[in-house]
Amino acid sequence: MVKKEVVIRSKHGLHARPSAKISELAQFFGDTNIRLIDPSDGTDADAKSILSILTMTKESGQSVIVTADGPDEQKAVDEIVGIIDGFSVDN
Repeated sequence: MVKKEVVIRSKHGLHARPSAKISELAQFFGDTNIRLIDPSDGTDADAKSILSILTMTKESGQSVIVTADGPDEQKAVDEIVGIIDGFSVDN
């Protein structure tokens, strides 16, 4: 299992656009289980489900832990963290 914590820098938090990109990418890693975990309370979301991600309601400045378990776990975590980092303060 691979995991990495990332801070959400977008002023709109983890909104629909990054959530859609995350779920689309996660589906590409079919046999890899990818989750987003809220470190403040331990709740998690299936990264392959946009609705699951959106229900986390993560705001700017909060963090999530991206975890993956499976054949492409390192690549999956790196790419999803890249999506979250790619949405800067202005997005």
